[in-house]
Amino acid sequence: MLKTICAFFVVSIHLPQYECLLRAFAGVGTPIFLSITGYLLYSYGDTARELKKCTSWARKSFFLALTFNIIYGVFLYLMFDENILTSGVRIIKSLVLGTGIVPYLWYLTALWEALLLLWLIIKYVPRLIYFLPLFYILAYILRSYEDGVFFTYANFDFYSTTFRNTFIVTSIPFLATGYLIHKYHEKILKLINVNFWLVVAILFATLEYYIRIDMFGKCSYFMLSTWPLIVLLMLICIKYQDFTLPILGNIGRNHSPNIYYFHGLFIWVINTYHLEDYNFFVLALGVYAACLPCSYVYNYISKKWFSYVWEPFVKRKTLLYRKV
Repeated sequence: MLKTICAFFVVSIHLPQYECLLRAFAGVGTPIFLSITGYLLYSYGDTARELKKCTSWARKSFFLALTFNIIYGVFLYLMFDENILTSGVRIIKSLVLGTGIVPYLWYLTALWEALLLLWLIIKYVPRLIYFLPLFYILAYILRSYEDGVFFTYANFDFYSTTFRNTFIVTSIPFLATGYLIHKYHEKILKLINVNFWLVVAILFATLEYYIRIDMFGKCSYFMLSTWPLIVLLMLICIKYQDFTLPILGNIGRNHSPNIYYFHGLFIWVINTYHLEDYNFFVLALGVYAACLPCSYVYNYISKKWFSYVWEPFVKRKTLLYRKV
């Protein structure tokens, strides 16, 4: 259910002319996905299993990043930009930062890079994980005060997006947060009334949003209230883990990552054909709904690929290895 909601947040923050109260909460979208990954990474002290998850998930994220960069590259080449696949700088940025071809894919690149770093940390300095959530402070500064941090650079946009999308800033603090929540959720839930504090965090986020709008005329996606809100949303889902709704639960379980991956195609269409004058929520729900057929097709093709191509290949490789 939480992934279903966060997928909508991700869609909404990438729409043009987006400035409304939803921004106060939408910043949790991508961090929640990362925190869930960190939550699932924790394996009750089984270091070998955690290390295996890190490498396996990093490999999967790398190939997902490669696949969707190719999909977006071909799409943009055919529709908008004939030079996109011939730019060496953009291709390198897409591999290193995930932002060269389309900015929304930074998530996948930052994820596999962060998982490899976590592999090193879990193997050699596991106690360091307790300090990794503090990197949220850096993420908050780069997101909320980028004008002051990067004002001396001529190419402001390049440095701003480059630094704030690195895996150290965007992935590590949230993966570690989810990991530690899984490890200590029983103790935390005994210590605090999560229902009460979630309401407090929501009210705090609302107040902080209006203060920022009043003082600065804009509001970043990461606020002081964002990290506590992420933690409390994770805890409320753990407390009520059996609650679900049929359709929304299915979307979160089977389609929410794909909505994240595919929504950029429709955002490009909206920007290119200047459809931003339509009602914001109509556009957001329209993009969200349009991603679902793409997700069904992608899941079907992926299932067939693994059944008829990948698994037979692995079996043949295993048999050959045993013979040798």
